[in-house]
Amino acid sequence: MILITGCAGFIGSQLAKKLTLENFKVIGVDLYSITKHSNIQSDRIINLKNCLRKEKKEFLFTYKKLDILNKKELKKIFDNYNITKVVHLAASTGVRESSISSEKYFNNNISGFINVIDKCKDYKVRKFIYASSSSIYNDNISKKLTAENEKTDQPINIYAFTKKTNELLAYTYSHLYNLTSIGLRFFSVYGPFGRPDMAYFKFTKSILKSENILLNNKGENIRDFTYIDDVVTAIIKILVDVKKNKSRSSVYNVGCGKPVKIIDLIKLIEKITKRKSKITHSKNHKEDAIKTGSNNSKLINDYNINFNIDINTGMQKFISWFEKYN
Repeated sequence: MILITGCAGFIGSQLAKKLTLENFKVIGVDLYSITKHSNIQSDRIINLKNCLRKEKKEFLFTYKKLDILNKKELKKIFDNYNITKVVHLAASTGVRESSISSEKYFNNNISGFINVIDKCKDYKVRKFIYASSSSIYNDNISKKLTAENEKTDQPINIYAFTKKTNELLAYTYSHLYNLTSIGLRFFSVYGPFGRPDMAYFKFTKSILKSENILLNNKGENIRDFTYIDDVVTAIIKILVDVKKNKSRSSVYNVGCGKPVKIIDLIKLIEKITKRKSKITHSKNHKEDAIKTGSNNSKLINDYNINFNIDINTGMQKFISWFEKYN
């Protein structure tokens, strides 16, 4: 059985759906309750269960409300289910919020991570895959894409610090306890049921509702937007791969490899929606990197993974979903 923590999250819910539809047994844990009142976390789980019900595969998925900071309840999950692989996605997300609520990030992203990886060690889990982030890279203002071996020891925000800490801890556990750990540095994942705090989501909402966009750095910042379906496909390939890993502990970039200027993203949304944006300019935030861009050669070489959905296709899919959802 595969355990997914953070299964009410954006990536977690889509991963749980795809795995279950492919006939894997999945147990998903998250802190959020399924309620009658619409919120994105609850709606993701409801959508997941509805999809599985249509395919008559709901019996393959189990959802448990769980706080990973609760060691006792977490132990029960490992005691009661034969968990062989873990995808750890539960975390506090968002770069700017981490400066405001740093204690929450330390608790969820570091203490919570320790609790989960410790159980993987105790119960001899075969493979531990966890979410890292492109945020751990220093600003890359050159034209080249960033590779995994580049410098990551000077994080510029609290969120990046917690993710770098995760990578260091995973390496240590792999060295000490022969745990196979794989960290995935996600680059700006987007798509239906995505995170409302991310730029593409907020811009789409503002343009469709004729609301003002607060644009930092004149939209010159660059991001490597990566469509959710490509990300889920990559995780599953890594999860089910049976080849002997070159290293007990490894990290991979998971990104489209085609960075886009934020101002060009706004223009694309305007083109798709046939609406004009209203923009107010502001300075760049200290926490924000100027540019991210993923060099995927390591992922391609080790797992033959490619990213097929470009930003034009991906944003059309997202906006189509957004208009129906809202």
